[in-house]
Amino acid sequence: EEVTALKWENINFDKCELYVKQVSVTSRNQQKIKNKTKSKAGYRTIPLSNRALETLERLYGKRKNDYVCLTSEGKFYSRSQIEKGLDRVIENSDCECRKYTPHGLRHGFGSILLSEGADIKAVSELLGHSKVSFTYDTYIKIFEKDKIKTIDILNRLRNKEKESDS
Repeated sequence: EEVTALKWENINFDKCELYVKQVSVTSRNQQKIKNKTKSKAGYRTIPLSNRALETLERLYGKRKNDYVCLTSEGKFYSRSQIEKGLDRVIENSDCECRKYTPHGLRHGFGSILLSEGADIKAVSELLGHSKVSFTYDTYIKIFEKDKIKTIDILNRLRNKEKESDS
């Protein structure tokens, strides 16, 4: 988990960037920080949106530790705690879908970017995928609507040809 391993020193507020340099792993019900990522591609710089930056700035003012996401007792959040917190956020929102997981949000992030025309290489790098082909294979369903758009373009061109022939 990247978010639970995030340290304040890995956020550059001036450049609006977050640096992924480590992950947390759980084994035998103990969570430990590994000072490395799963792969070389896991080390990355993520530009922060304005909203993310504002949220992190508010949290930074309340910090009590080196890590961004710790419980009030200074312990790492477990996967179940994160999922329960996400469930509470969703319950209090007007979100139509009532069940999300952190991984589902990550997948949604990539899907939305790609469906809106973001460059697949850029999305792949943001997600920390080691190969663009993995991103493509994972998100291929998004590209199905691109086939429909392509046929629509052909239909419009054909209709223009018909109009000019008349």
